[in-house]
Amino acid sequence: MGLHTGPTEPDVTVDFASSLREDGQTLPPPKPHTQRSEQSRKGEISGMAIASLVLSLLWMWGVGSVLAIIFGRMGERQCDEEGRTGRGMATAGKVIGICGLILTGVVAILIIVAALSMPDTPSYSSY
Repeated sequence: MGLHTGPTEPDVTVDFASSLREDGQTLPPPKPHTQRSEQSRKGEISGMAIASLVLSLLWMWGVGSVLAIIFGRMGERQCDEEGRTGRGMATAGKVIGICGLILTGVVAILIIVAALSMPDTPSYSSY
């Protein structure tokens, strides 16, 4: 019975053939795969907040306003749940989107009222 009192060496085998290219040159070691965690996203500006503000300013006959309201709410959730910044932008986009949607409704009502108040046949005076 032999007792081994010294440190043991780990059994390590290295396959150098797999790190060689076809021309005999060695390949650089592979880069480790990094995955961004929620912790590393803390403090980043929410992309949904930016999209909300931009879309609220574009308006696009109400389509931008509706998307701004949706993205504004999503941006606020990102800021609350993931600790991102940009909550003010998300809120501003949502508010401007609501104002744009109201403006779209007012313009639509004015166009309908103007169209209904016009006479059916044009009146031309004959000489």
